[in-house]
Amino acid sequence: MTKLHDQKIKGQKALKESQLAKPRKDRFTRLREASPDIFKILENADTLEMARERVYYYCYMLDRELREGIRGLHRLEWANAIGCLQVFQNILARRNERLSGESSLKYLWMIAQEDPEISKAKIYRGFFEEFIRLFKGMHGKSNLYLQKDTPSFVKYEGRKAAKLRSDELDKISQYAESFMRRYKSGLDEDLVAMREENKKRILKYFKANKDDWDDWKWQVRNVIRDSKTLSDLVEITDDSRKAIDLSIKNKIPFGITPHYLSLMSPKLNSGYDFSVRAQVIPPLSYVEKVTEIPQSIHSDFDFMLERDTSPIDLVTRRYPKVAIFKPYNTCPQICVYCQRNWEIDEVNAEMALAPKEKI
Repeated sequence: MTKLHDQKIKGQKALKESQLAKPRKDRFTRLREASPDIFKILENADTLEMARERVYYYCYMLDRELREGIRGLHRLEWANAIGCLQVFQNILARRNERLSGESSLKYLWMIAQEDPEISKAKIYRGFFEEFIRLFKGMHGKSNLYLQKDTPSFVKYEGRKAAKLRSDELDKISQYAESFMRRYKSGLDEDLVAMREENKKRILKYFKANKDDWDDWKWQVRNVIRDSKTLSDLVEITDDSRKAIDLSIKNKIPFGITPHYLSLMSPKLNSGYDFSVRAQVIPPLSYVEKVTEIPQSIHSDFDFMLERDTSPIDLVTRRYPKVAIFKPYNTCPQICVYCQRNWEIDEVNAEMALAPKEKI
């Protein structure tokens, strides 16, 4: 045991010394090195729009090179490069900047120009990490298939390659399984017990009983529609309270059924219910951005283009043999990113049900 311990200490010391000898590159340097060509273009562009046009042209030429096979990439690396390039071109689009209220290209341009104002911008680590990987992917340098331990299937074709790749996928699946074991399952006994306690607490708050809980009409009648009721039943952050109040003020739909509320931990930072909350409690940044967008372009949030695929009221038709019938245009519980948010006024709105004659 002593020998193993000494070896471990020696290894940790050697690792620390190597890290000191080779200091980690800062994120700005890593970002530049991920695509020197693009950063050269950004450095030499006098304006943001000049940068946009030149980067667009660069992407066009890169796309041609990829599709003509000039770069000699492995087929899987090639497919990844094409996908990354399409994502980057979408990021460059003015329409997407208008919808998001942010310009990633502007931040990249400011970084390339070494603009001192960049220090005031709220650019998080994730921004750098995503663009580093995106740029590497565009240039066929993702290392997904060209790393030191190159997957064995890369050297073969056909059925042999497919079988070897299937073996690699098994390994990835096993890793994913081990990773997911960190997280609680909704079937864990302690969470089942917690939900039962939540249900009792919520029923007591509404002066109701178990039969009420099992009645969908009771659930719909008692949808939580404001931050006061929500905070009476579970802890919420100040930002969540502001986001909900701002949503209601600006007619951004909000609502949570008692049943769904019982899935949340009554305390903040439980470590497991973040996704459950995020599904129905809008982020403050999202609400602020939506309220800044003029009402005249709110239809841009119609991402499914239902306005242009509705031959008559209440029907959306986009496919030859399928049509969507929408007699009731709302929901007891509004998901934050609902694709029909743009046309819903509020939860269970009185006029949501179309007249019988129209139906």
